[in-house]
Amino acid sequence: MSLALADRLAITELISSHGHLVDDGCLDRLEELFTSDVVYDLTEFGQEPLRGVAAVREAAWALGAANPVAHHVTNVVVSPSPDGRVRARSKGLGIKADGSCGSVSYDDTVVRTAEGWRISHRKVWPRRAPLGLAHTGPAGEPEDIGDLLEFLLARVMDDTHAHAHVADTIGGEALLESRLPMLGPTGQLAREHKEMDPGDPRSAGLAYAIRVLARSYAEHPDYRREWRP
Repeated sequence: MSLALADRLAITELISSHGHLVDDGCLDRLEELFTSDVVYDLTEFGQEPLRGVAAVREAAWALGAANPVAHHVTNVVVSPSPDGRVRARSKGLGIKADGSCGSVSYDDTVVRTAEGWRISHRKVWPRRAPLGLAHTGPAGEPEDIGDLLEFLLARVMDDTHAHAHVADTIGGEALLESRLPMLGPTGQLAREHKEMDPGDPRSAGLAYAIRVLARSYAEHPDYRREWRP
């Protein structure tokens, strides 16, 4: 399906209007953005999807002063589908009253209605790690790296025993030419991630660091290819 330039411009303006209407407090005009039965998916934030434009409006009012003072929507990419619907991806920046800033990605399904283009489904993705480094499992859930942690901690324990042997038989100077001096920090990172709340924004970055550290054991028979960073 091809999409006329006028439609592309209308959809881009539709998505851009979100920030203006919300920041101006014009929540009574959300029907200009969404279909009446819109699904606003916030599951990546640990919340149930909002169903219907009235639910979206009520949620915004309920958030009150905790709402960002400014929504900046940018990087809009429009892709038509054979069924007549349009997928639109964009990025959002939210600036709060205290000056803090957060970033999200919007994944929208846009449909043509009698009133013009409207968003029928919106999935909001938080951006918490650079370069797309956060590994995810099914349905975008944070990947369980429990097996990797157990593997890494076991290797640290093995090398700790080797540390004692090397120090006793060869001398501490030999350790400077090995990876053994990194055992303490490696084990500490693995233990911290194991105890960390999965919702902690530091979790994804720490998981990537653990993957990099575990790569030094890639020749071990228990190392798995999917653990590569």
